[in-house]
Amino acid sequence: MIPHQNKILRSLIIAGLIALITCAVMLILLSTNGFKDGVFSKKATAEEDFSLPSRLQKTPDYGQFYVDNMIFIGDQTIAPIRSSAILRNGADTKQIWTGEKGSLSLDYSLSTSTIVYPESAQSITLAEAISLKRPDHVVITLGFENGVAYCTEEKFKEYYGSIISVIKESSPDTKIILQSIFPVSDKKQKDDSGITNEKIDRANLWIEELANDNSVRYLHTASVLKDSKGNLNSDYDSGNGVTLNEAGYRKMLEYIRTHGYK
Repeated sequence: MIPHQNKILRSLIIAGLIALITCAVMLILLSTNGFKDGVFSKKATAEEDFSLPSRLQKTPDYGQFYVDNMIFIGDQTIAPIRSSAILRNGADTKQIWTGEKGSLSLDYSLSTSTIVYPESAQSITLAEAISLKRPDHVVITLGFENGVAYCTEEKFKEYYGSIISVIKESSPDTKIILQSIFPVSDKKQKDDSGITNEKIDRANLWIEELANDNSVRYLHTASVLKDSKGNLNSDYDSGNGVTLNEAGYRKMLEYIRTHGYK
């Protein structure tokens, strides 16, 4: 082989090696971080850059009036805000809608469940309450009870989606906001293996997808309630590792006001 051919061959071999090394490095980076086009999107969590158009973003403070005209529907994680007396009319607020036992369970009967209607203190269906009140905004906080520990993605979305349908049918002008499930403390995770923050993060992705699919909004309040390890910040823990204390609910309301509905 003549000298100039040897030189060309060496150049080709070097170029090929560089290309192989480059490809290997790119594959390592992609497998670590996930493809941005969604191939690895299921590996993303609600704490990463992954988000859908339904997620409410940072806005100027919408003020107390914005919160005062909201109805909060949910389970045991939202009901205790009444005793914190930080909503309109304090401990006598009529903004919290829950079942007779202070909760709503994520199951097949959710769409037909009754709530204690604060205006009359009577138990009526959610559809009836929404039709009567026709609120400006509804914030739904569901999924902790039964959902996180027991539901498959299919059932979780089916049950949760039923309450969205009820509200839309009963009051088409009401703006619906799905709030993330709150994190739990590290101790709660260790005491109850069925409920972990990893499972909560996964369920919050489902809630965000539900919001997107139903053209409503998603509020990722969980992001400001966590500590550096992803557990419920002890400053916001009421003591049971699940429900928030007054500081936690104030943080929640601050997040709601600064992530206004657009």
